[in-house]
Amino acid sequence: MKKCAILLGMLFWLAGTFVHGVEPKAAPAEKKPAATQNETKAPAKKSVKKKAKKAPPPPVKLDIIPVPDSEKEDTESGETGVSDSIASAEKLYSAVLLGDESGEVYYSENSNVKWPLASLTKMMSLLVVYDALKAGEISLSDVVATPKAAVGVDGSGIPMKEGENFTVDDLIKAAGIYSANNAIYALADYVGGGVDAFVVKMNAKAKELGLESELEFHTPAGLPKHITKKEMDMGTAYGIYKLSLEFIKKQKLIEVAGTKKESIHNGKILLTNRNRLIGESGIYGIKTGYHSKSGYNIAVVTERNGLKIITVVFGGKSFRERDAVALAYLDSFDSHFAVKQILDKSTSLVQIPVIHGAKEFVELYPDQNFGKVVNVNDNVNIKIKRSAKVVAPVEKDEILGSYAIYIQNRKILEGNLKARDDVKLKLAF
Repeated sequence: MKKCAILLGMLFWLAGTFVHGVEPKAAPAEKKPAATQNETKAPAKKSVKKKAKKAPPPPVKLDIIPVPDSEKEDTESGETGVSDSIASAEKLYSAVLLGDESGEVYYSENSNVKWPLASLTKMMSLLVVYDALKAGEISLSDVVATPKAAVGVDGSGIPMKEGENFTVDDLIKAAGIYSANNAIYALADYVGGGVDAFVVKMNAKAKELGLESELEFHTPAGLPKHITKKEMDMGTAYGIYKLSLEFIKKQKLIEVAGTKKESIHNGKILLTNRNRLIGESGIYGIKTGYHSKSGYNIAVVTERNGLKIITVVFGGKSFRERDAVALAYLDSFDSHFAVKQILDKSTSLVQIPVIHGAKEFVELYPDQNFGKVVNVNDNVNIKIKRSAKVVAPVEKDEILGSYAIYIQNRKILEGNLKARDDVKLKLAF
């Protein structure tokens, strides 16, 4: 994707507004009554200049042509601090990508460069667990005895002792909301029959999704090599974007990812979502990640006029800067693009006079709904061909014309216009 001038302006804006510093180490999930664990003091409100109201996108133009009847983030790795592997201070991130659920990408930088995933790795782990649920191999109510492999796992975690029982549902929530490393290790051992066997399933899933060249997994949690003694889990921003598109199809997983606070283990453990952007700009998921080699990563999902938008940021220098970059790209998208509903099957595009009909006119409707993201300055034009008149009787769904959609004079879609209702012959007395 080309880097437009607006992006440069946006980065200068970011550099001037970020709060620089190291993200504070979050306390692990605690047992009651620690109801405020993992919470941070709200920053003082800043005065914000009211943005000028942007002009609405140009309306869809109808061009009717008659034709003849004949035609953790903070501590998910157990560490804090800014990575010395991250780009220089002038660079606020290492890679970024913003695209929609149809596969259309609007912003992309370094999106094909592999980068340490950190806890974004858990997205694939949870997808493998979800597959086991759908296959009936496990159930949410299954009780998992905490294995030795999960005890003492470094970084973000919930209180967990070897042999202690947790339901699969509780472990999914602990991993998806709080990014608990020991919870995902317990699930990996239970689902895979061992952690290493589970990692094999993760890579097999990547291959199934056509992402084997974009994502590589060595652990279920994304912890760095000095902790796991294994190679780091690596991937591209494009790979995480495509993985996000699969993740958001799973209702259970996206509900968990969008939960701000939850209690598990019969109310004994309270969880707070590490994704501070939940609720901002319509964001309702997906996952954050951090360790000293990756910097601050995130994948978020939001919607614009019913269209799901995914934003991926790798290598932020702090969680604040990472989150601000994600929001800035979404703001730029909102300023320069619009999700336009171009065709609606319930909305008539044109009417035709009916000769000898019980009704004077028949309304013609498009044969499909169609919406598309367009540049706010793009000209959208629907060219219609239809008969100048029709003779009764007319049957419901009878094809009486056609349409073609043009954006900036380029045809992108065509289809048929159908009669919505029957028009009977008018009887003369």
